[in-house]
This record gives sequence, C-alpha cells and structure tokens, in this order.
Amino acid sequence: MKNVDNIKEAFNSRSKKTKFKILLAGADQSKLEQVEAHMPDFFEITIWELAISGMPRQSVKHDVIVLVGRAALDYLKKVKSQTGSQTPIIGYELEADADERVLARAGGVISLVGHSPEETELIIAIENVLSWVSKQGAEKEQDADFKKELLAALGYLFKEQPSFGIQDLSQNMKLSHSTLYRKVREVYNLSPNRLIAAYRSQQAAILLTRSELNITEIAYTCGFSSSTYLARTFKQFYGMTPGQFRKNNTASA
Repeated sequence: MKNVDNIKEAFNSRSKKTKFKILLAGADQSKLEQVEAHMPDFFEITIWELAISGMPRQSVKHDVIVLVGRAALDYLKKVKSQTGSQTPIIGYELEADADERVLARAGGVISLVGHSPEETELIIAIENVLSWVSKQGAEKEQDADFKKELLAALGYLFKEQPSFGIQDLSQNMKLSHSTLYRKVREVYNLSPNRLIAAYRSQQAAILLTRSELNITEIAYTCGFSSSTYLARTFKQFYGMTPGQFRKNNTASA
C-alpha cells in the first residue's frame, strides 16, 4: 500500500495545476466505479457504460481512454468512432487471448495492463501515455519552429545569392552539418541539398507562371548553373519540364 501511496503522491506533486481528462469505458458499471475510486485527484474522470447507447459528455476531448474489462473489446470500434481516432487507448483487465490482443493492438489499443492493487499499474500506464503524448506535442511544436526558421533562412539566402549551398544554410542557422542533415531529414524526409533543390525549383515554378523570362534566364535567376540542370531538377519535383509546366499553367490561366 505504501508503494501505491507514494506513486499517487508523486503524481499529485507534479500535476497540481493539471486536470487530465480520462474516459473509463466498459460494460460493467460497478467495475468502472471501482476503478474510478482509485484514480488520483487530478484525473477528471468520465464513466461510459458501453452497453448503454450514447456517450456522456461528448463535447469533452479526453486525454486518455481506458477500456475496462474483457467485454469492452467488443465495443472498440464504437469507442473510436465516438471519441476520435487520435485519442490514445489503454486496455485494462481485458483478459484477452493472444489473437484478441493482436486485434486490440491493431484497433488502436497502445497499452495492455493487468489488474494490480489499487490500480497501480493502470495509473503508471496512464502516466506513461500522458508523458508520451506531451513529448509528441513538444516535438511537433519544435518541428513547426524549425520549419519556420528554415524557410526564413532559405528565403534570405536565395535573395542574397540564389546559388547558395548547404554550407551557407548551415552557417545561417548556426547548426553543424550533421545536425542540419538530421533535422531536415526528420521534418521533410529530404537531405538539405535536395531541400535546397526543391526550393529553387519552387521559385522557378513561380517565375514560369508570373514572369516573361525565358527558361535560361529563370535558371540563372534561381541559382541553377544551366537550363539543362534546371530542367532535370525541375522534372524530378514536378514531373514535367519547365517548358511543359509553363505551357500547362498558361493554358489553365
């Protein structure tokens, strides 16, 4: 019991200002209430008895869904359809066989937890999921900030010198080559050199539709060493030559 109390105290000390919204969903109302009784105070609990039609407090976006009891698996599709496919799901005391566990995982249950005194293991599983979700959110924010900085750097360097290279980009962003490569690969699934080529091609596409410059002039304006290099690179990203792109977009206009 002391271990359980320590865990709950640790939760409370870290989360005094946070109310995490947890949906307990199952076919046994008394079991749901039993689980709810052991949840930490900073969990805002909603109970959903799945055998009853409708869902309580549908306007609330829950942080974690806990499927409670073996019969809850039969309602997995219903739960996902009414709560949103992005909400993480934990299975608690599902008592499923191997095949059912596989189906549960395939259906979006990211963690399967068995019974423990005062639902200690369930509380730990919820904490782990909340930590993971928080980390994912932080990473998305960091990616968004990096994209903004990267696009600003590309725009600045392109304006200063269209033929800029990875060294210039690395210096402008104050990142080592290896760090720049890793972050660009993570965000765009491209190498920095390919990203620069894509950016130049994009600028060429803009000039092809908005200017009367010929293709050779556009190539040099966008930092390509020749119209042939522009044509080869442009086709890799747009699936057609610059001439075809201009003709198609002029026709569309």
